[in-house]
Parts: sequence; structure tokens; C-alpha cells
Amino acid sequence: CLAAVSVVGAQEALADPPWHEQLRRADALVRQGAPHRAEKIYWQVLEGEPGHRMALLGLADSLRGQGRHAEAHTALQNLLAQKPDDAEAHYRLGLVLESGGHPLEAHNAFQR
Repeated sequence: CLAAVSVVGAQEALADPPWHEQLRRADALVRQGAPHRAEKIYWQVLEGEPGHRMALLGLADSLRGQGRHAEAHTALQNLLAQKPDDAEAHYRLGLVLESGGHPLEAHNAFQR
């Protein structure tokens, strides 16, 4: 009986992390040119797990894809407040700033 519990526990540990499928679907929607649909999924993940790194990164991408640069900037700043050394967040912040017409600030973000 104890062995069965150990096997079940091991299988659960190997399973995809929570939200994995939703995030994969949302990322695909962004790549397919449907950032508004992806945004809803990212918000659902963030409601369940505030501060989720991949959801914040994806949310920023979906907002940038909709031309909502200030909101994308805010999402990335929220992530960087938690993880100031997150290179991917700095890179995506650079993309947001660049597409929002702030090349100098974008350059600074890319340098981090």
C-alpha cells in the first residue's frame, strides 16, 4: 500500500506543472496573431497564481501585440519587482519600449 502511494506521488511530481497547458495554448495564440484571446488565458492563470512568471511574460507579449504598451510595461515591471535579475523580463521590456517608441529606454533594458 505504501509503495502504491509512492508511485502515485512520483507520477504527480513528473506531471506538467499547474497551468502548463493553458500557458502553451495562450503562447500559441500569440504566435498565431490572436493576442486578445491569449490575454484572457494569461489573466486566468494570474488569478489562480498571482505573480506567475510565465503568465506575466506572456501577458506582456499579448498586450504588446495589441499595441497596449503601457499595460505590457506594467506587467513586466511587476515581474521585475519580484525578480530584478530576470534577463528574459528585461529583454521583453526592451521589446515593449522599442515598439512603444522609446528607443533609448529600450536600449537600456536590452543591456541588463
